Amino acid sequence: MYKNYLVIAFASLLALNTAIASNHQDSEKIKIDVNINPDRTVRITNASAIQKAGEIKISGILRPKNWTARTVGHVHVSLLGADGTVVKTFIVEPNKKVFMRKSSHRPRFKLSIPATDSTITEVVMKHHKATSSKCS
Repeated sequence: MYKNYLVIAFASLLALNTAIASNHQDSEKIKIDVNINPDRTVRITNASAIQKAGEIKISGILRPKNWTARTVGHVHVSLLGADGTVVKTFIVEPNKKVFMRKSSHRPRFKLSIPATDSTITEVVMKHHKATSSKCS
């Protein structure tokens, strides 16, 4: 009878380990390449794009290149497929609208979207000034 309990306990541990391993594979993070198109007034730093659990999370920080840059603007984010074509495009507004010279808090942007049917191989980011009348 004692052997039966050991067999049941061992089988339960094995099943639990298998369930944990399959759950770990489902929630695995996949880093997506990020390409930042340069801008004359603002740098995009700490940019990342990660696909996890059916969702794509994109984030970054905006930093002025010189003290004359005051307004933050927005960021265009394009998702590219395996063949290099644009799958989706988004405009992301940062959490702050103005650069503060003496502040350690930088404007950040975040985007969380459901994963697309097509494979995303690259994310392209481009900053646009707040005063831009049209975005290209």
